[in-house]
Amino acid sequence: MQFNKHLLICLTIATTLFCSTTYAQQDEQALMKECLKAQAEEFQPLSKERDEIYKSFSNRAYSVRNILRWLKDDPKTADVKRVKEIADLEARLKSLHEHAKLTTAEAIKNAEATIELANVAIEDIDDERNTAIKPVSRKQSALQRKYKEQEGKLKPVVLSVFLKTGDSEATADLTRSYGSFSYSSGSASATYKREGETKAACTCYFYLVNEKPPKEKHGKFDNIYPIAHRTKNQLEVLVGQSRVTIYSSDKDLFDKSLDATMSGLVDFNKIEALLTP
Repeated sequence: MQFNKHLLICLTIATTLFCSTTYAQQDEQALMKECLKAQAEEFQPLSKERDEIYKSFSNRAYSVRNILRWLKDDPKTADVKRVKEIADLEARLKSLHEHAKLTTAEAIKNAEATIELANVAIEDIDDERNTAIKPVSRKQSALQRKYKEQEGKLKPVVLSVFLKTGDSEATADLTRSYGSFSYSSGSASATYKREGETKAACTCYFYLVNEKPPKEKHGKFDNIYPIAHRTKNQLEVLVGQSRVTIYSSDKDLFDKSLDATMSGLVDFNKIEALLTP
């Protein structure tokens, strides 16, 4: 009778632990699902809008900076270079036309004054850009405040994909020294160092949403995950809709291969579990 009582207690404890683990995993998946939804519907469209604004003003400012350089190099040839640039770079055609006055015969008679006008034009473009970007920045700040609580809850979950210490021969002496997660950008990173060293040995990144295509020539990581990019100091692996990247300038890690380093620092099973619908 006593034996049956002990058995019942053990079974009860085991069941409780199993249920707790299952519920915790479901909570993590729910948090991740909410984050991915916010990324797709709110953060990414806003980021694209912001990028388009910056691109527009960057093209305009770039053109005036070219004219400024030509004026400093040789004012007499500034207009010739401007015309050639228009022919070669249609993307900056509008801005170059707008500032044609900076390379006229009258303008180059007083190159110093014209250079000052070019500098003022660049400042004006920067001011216009800042004015145009403010509404988008406000929206982004509002979204960050909206999801601040969710970010706090999800941060330890996402960072758990980066092991605290390496669990392979190639990474046995590496310890995670810093980790960050941004709900708005949908990305996390972890920096690894060796004991007693101040310089990072490598950094791993986890992007919840990936836009890079796989490259067939690179094959697959661990014969499972497509590789989007590979160099001697950088490796980018695709896991479903996400991307995992490792970067290192440490020669010892090159010799042991970034593949082995990534395997010893990143929990790919955890990533797959988090991304499971």
